Amino acid sequence: MAEIKGIDVSTFNGTIDWKKVKKEGVSFAIVRAGFGNTAKQRDVQFVANMNGALDVGIPVGVYWFNYACSVE
Repeated sequence: MAEIKGIDVSTFNGTIDWKKVKKEGVSFAIVRAGFGNTAKQRDVQFVANMNGALDVGIPVGVYWFNYACSVE
């Protein structure tokens, strides 16, 4: 079976060299859009990460990191 490499990126990764990521064989990226419970908490690197990945042909998925308010 062929190996499929993916990465999860957010502001914590800083500025990403997406051409280098592509050359390393990354097949997809999961990009954090934000966190918390308001639109004001958008990940500051979200747009750059989306554009960077798409510009080099890396498919993307997105997620919004959230916090549990209760065990239910």
